Amino acid sequence: MVEEDALTYSEASSALGLDNSMISRWRKKEDVFAAITRPDALIVHAGPTSILDEVTQDLLHFIDTWRSKGLPVNRIALVRKARSLLPELETKSEYAVKQSISRWMTKHRLVHRMATHKAQRHPSEVEGEALEFLDYIRPILQEQNRDPDYIINMDQTPVFHAVDFWWRLY
Repeated sequence: MVEEDALTYSEASSALGLDNSMISRWRKKEDVFAAITRPDALIVHAGPTSILDEVTQDLLHFIDTWRSKGLPVNRIALVRKARSLLPELETKSEYAVKQSISRWMTKHRLVHRMATHKAQRHPSEVEGEALEFLDYIRPILQEQNRDPDYIINMDQTPVFHAVDFWWRLY
């Protein structure tokens, strides 16, 4: 705003609802801000180093190995592995170790995804339902008044059988 709109620092700070001193402090640290290489950085200082930094490569290798074997990797498995690699973690509380693992996972862009209760049903359990639905919907989709350009499929979107009834009323 100062450069583009030719405003003074005072005018720009008022327009943004900031204290005038904040802009001057940011201007003094302009070279520090320009040196930031992480696009998602919210702070200038990286903070203290993690206790898990020295075993990062071992933990990443552990995750890759378990994933390649088709085994689930979760926070509890990472806590156990970290404790086996760093005996000093035994002196920390369970909560502290879990928080360290969570921060480490965030730093390395790892997430723990869990299946929903619907996704836990084995395909053999729902095969009958799927075939019944196909037997019901295929004749409807093949009617002459159905244009294939207007038929879409969206994953995880519930399709209610009553929709077709209401659609025919219009």
